[in-house]
Amino acid sequence: NMEFGGRWLPNQSLQREPGHYNQYVAYGDLSYRWNTWADGYILLGAFYEGREYQFEDMGNRGGGTELDDEYLTQAGLNIGFGQFLDDNTLLEVRGRPGVYSDLDGGLHRQDYDYPSRAMLTYRATDGFFIKGGVRYSQVFQDALWLPLIGFS
Repeated sequence: NMEFGGRWLPNQSLQREPGHYNQYVAYGDLSYRWNTWADGYILLGAFYEGREYQFEDMGNRGGGTELDDEYLTQAGLNIGFGQFLDDNTLLEVRGRPGVYSDLDGGLHRQDYDYPSRAMLTYRATDGFFIKGGVRYSQVFQDALWLPLIGFS
């Protein structure tokens, strides 16, 4: 699987905050599921996303300080595996270890993260799937582990 793309979000703002910003995003994601046994696979791949923020009159609350433009980078590996536990239940474990940084002043320990998730998907009918699991990420320091629930 391959996905490449970009987004442009002009004139964005924060509620009750002065100014606005433009956001530009370019990304690529490669994943390959290698069927290694009858009921399972290994996932291998890589990803990249570059996100640029151009701020205009933001951050100035009367002190004369405005936000500088910012470029954020995330790049790393897609790794994981999937295993059918029975004819209707799939367990998937995926990770995206990599660099998540503004790259100012080089890389530091806090610029590395390994967001991951474990997800069970149960086929309730031919076209309806129930999903549940857990995800780990260092984005929210007070909530490293969060539940995942849903359907498709």
